[in-house]
Amino acid sequence: MHENLHDSLVEVATKYIGIKESTNHNDGPEVEMFQKAVDGKAQGESWCMAFCQFCLQQVEQIENIRSNVFHSEHCLTVWNKTDKTLHSNKPEPGYIVIWQHGDTTQGHTGIVTEIIDENHFGTIEGNTADGSGVVRDGDGVYRRTRSIVGAGSMKVLGFINPFASTILP
Repeated sequence: MHENLHDSLVEVATKYIGIKESTNHNDGPEVEMFQKAVDGKAQGESWCMAFCQFCLQQVEQIENIRSNVFHSEHCLTVWNKTDKTLHSNKPEPGYIVIWQHGDTTQGHTGIVTEIIDENHFGTIEGNTADGSGVVRDGDGVYRRTRSIVGAGSMKVLGFINPFASTILP
């Protein structure tokens, strides 16, 4: 068993940095593998949360535990339906960050990898880009540096500690 489940999640996510969509339409062998993590289907849907869920599943299998993060591909659904005791307003490595796009039900997510300073943290995100801003429909898996409050219309809702309480299978 890994000393720290959060470190294990970051380790798993790191393996996928550089994965890119085949035709920039939410497709490609690895992208479809991520998409299938939640519902067994790859239908060209946005895949940032599917990437996080896939990485969580890998840790669950390796460590023989089950996270209490709600199982969905939709960022705000995961935020709203995951037990509030797993929510945090501070990032920590191995936590999942959730952004909300304006006042919509759309969002974005990633896995926190490091705390840079009191206002910034590092992430690994799927379905993003390597440019500026919080891109929620990019072409691959990238390391990013993020503001604790968000950027533009993408505001940080908070962070989920996926291993605050786990269940043995």
